[in-house]
Amino acid sequence: MKQIFLSYARSDGARAKRLYDDLRRIKAVRIWFDRVDLLPGVRWKPAIRKAIRESDYFLAVLSKQAVSNRGFRHSELRDALDVAREFPENWIFVVPTRLDDCPMPFQELEELSFADLFPEWDEGVAMLRRTLETGALVGRTRTLADGSSPAGSEMISLREPTGAAVKIKIGGLADKRKPRRSVAAEESFHYRVGLADLEEGIPTIGRIARGLNSVQSAFRFSPQRLAAPHQALKTIDRNPQLYIPKLPKSFFEQIGPLEMDCVVCLTHRLLAFEEGNSVLYNYLSGPSPSDPRVLFVSYTDLNAHARAAGVTLDVAIAYRITAQLVDYFLDLGYHEETRACPMDFDEDHSDMVGGLRAGRFCRFCSCTLNKSRPFADAFKAMIAWGR
Repeated sequence: MKQIFLSYARSDGARAKRLYDDLRRIKAVRIWFDRVDLLPGVRWKPAIRKAIRESDYFLAVLSKQAVSNRGFRHSELRDALDVAREFPENWIFVVPTRLDDCPMPFQELEELSFADLFPEWDEGVAMLRRTLETGALVGRTRTLADGSSPAGSEMISLREPTGAAVKIKIGGLADKRKPRRSVAAEESFHYRVGLADLEEGIPTIGRIARGLNSVQSAFRFSPQRLAAPHQALKTIDRNPQLYIPKLPKSFFEQIGPLEMDCVVCLTHRLLAFEEGNSVLYNYLSGPSPSDPRVLFVSYTDLNAHARAAGVTLDVAIAYRITAQLVDYFLDLGYHEETRACPMDFDEDHSDMVGGLRAGRFCRFCSCTLNKSRPFADAFKAMIAWGR
């Protein structure tokens, strides 16, 4: 089954709902629409990134009013264009769909064929239906002032539903491309999470990933090992730190956040961040300020805290990983009070011993989690794993 992501501005919500109702009648096609598919209590950004990554087409519904709005779905469009780079060069993924004679908000979109739902709505929808049903974009293309077509606008034949290789004709050149396998038809519900051991200090990282995979289905963990870049290794007040703002762009490219919904980086060093002109250091966890999909967890002194709580280091690492994922995926942050809960904000690192020993969420966090199933069951199972 093909999955279609429907992106629109709030100002165009009524017409987007009309388009959703028209398109969802197509057989073997699933339309991802935020009003229907966003689960309660879930942060919308990771959910939308996952849906974009798993979709076969991204319909960017555009209008003059929406494009003129500075904040119009720019993050969704940029995510979609990032995903589009994973496809062969001449592959259709993003399909601009215009509600009126509006300009394109990004230069990359100027090079794409687009569908118009004006002046005849039904005619435009019929063209989109043919596109989604057959895998071929057969519609209007932009024309330049001299009447010619811009480079790239002669794309007329693309993915076939059979999954076979197809010929793509652009400017008279033929090429064979193999379609990307659709993941929208997978029945299992999970987000892909990378576990990156930065100093190869966790020999059981594979066991932790397998264990967490075995107790729940909302997340799928994949272990990896790599070295922390030298320029990000600092010593502050005689404590070794991983200075997060000094991590180079190549580091984030290496750990592959495009292929993952998020990546948890594990280090034996404490964490240092910047806030304005200040340096915050000796932290145990936190997201990257440059890419929020990348999370960091320090296991400094965690072995000692695990022994004091009567659990293994693997269980303690899973405990810290779970807390970061709760904070990333749900509208449930850390609390200042120490409640023997994974969501305790531990200024004194030994304060986590009570939570490690209890192996559960506090009453307040449990009540909030229960509003966000299936995440609640997954996070509770991950906290209980290995005990």
